[in-house]
Amino acid sequence: VLGNGVSTGEMTAMVKAVTGAKSYIHQITPDPLTADSVWQSSTSSRSKIRYSNLQPGLKYWVRIAAVGPMEQTTYSPLSSMYVQ
Repeated sequence: VLGNGVSTGEMTAMVKAVTGAKSYIHQITPDPLTADSVWQSSTSSRSKIRYSNLQPGLKYWVRIAAVGPMEQTTYSPLSSMYVQ
């Protein structure tokens, strides 16, 4: 689920918490989405993240991976939105 942050240039992204997940990998990249897109990653113990310092009016793509106790990784579907 994507949403606007409190301030201009902010966006929130979250997935439903996964039972047994030890961490989450949050990734974001600006549009256009291509095979050469560079994903910025951050790891967290939470299934929700707030991105800041994004360019207002630009579309961003987000995906979140749940990481299991044996390093299994499952990605969410890609989501996108324009940042306000």
